Amino acid sequence: MGFAWDGFRLERTAHHGDNAVLAAEPGRQVGIDVMKTSRPGSSSVQEFFCIMNRQFTDLEWTNIQKAGSDWDQLDMFYRHWRPAYL
Repeated sequence: MGFAWDGFRLERTAHHGDNAVLAAEPGRQVGIDVMKTSRPGSSSVQEFFCIMNRQFTDLEWTNIQKAGSDWDQLDMFYRHWRPAYL
C-alpha cells in the first residue's frame, strides 16, 4: 500500500501459536481472527460438528461438509467460524 512501517501504531495484533496477522484497509478498521486448525480434543471431527451444530446455518454446514476429508472440513469450519462478540 506504500506506507512506511514506522508510521503505524498497532492497537492489537491477532495471533495463535506461531501464527500472526497484520491486516489493513485505508480509512477503515480491520478485524481478523487467527486460529490454528487442529483436531478437536478427544472427540472425532463428526462428533465435534454435532456439538457445534447450532453455530451455523444449514447452508454453511453444507459448505463445510462438502469440503472433503476431515482436515478439509475442519479448515472450512474455521473459515466460517465467527466469535460470539461479532
